[in-house]
Amino acid sequence: MAVIVPSDFEDFYRLINTPGKVIFVLMYAWWCWGSQNAMPTFGELSDEFKDCLFIKVEMEEIPDVPRIYDLDSTPALMFFRNGGRADTCLGGDRERLEQFIRMWAC
Repeated sequence: MAVIVPSDFEDFYRLINTPGKVIFVLMYAWWCWGSQNAMPTFGELSDEFKDCLFIKVEMEEIPDVPRIYDLDSTPALMFFRNGGRADTCLGGDRERLEQFIRMWAC
């Protein structure tokens, strides 16, 4: 499944409340090297875990997301279940992101 980019906060909120889905949200900044490093891994894993929902949010485009979830660094990978954030992984290290997604996607 392709990575989804919400258009605004309302769209983001609707997506994280998709029933019956394991949801991963990559919070990134276009100017952040770690974010640029994390995005290819995030995209590859979205192709592998087709039953999960993969969403990416640029923190300056939808500033309510980092404010509400108290995120002040990027990249931040959040795992959502039943509309609520269950866990967060900070940093763009490929191995760490893969482990985080594999742990929650299974």
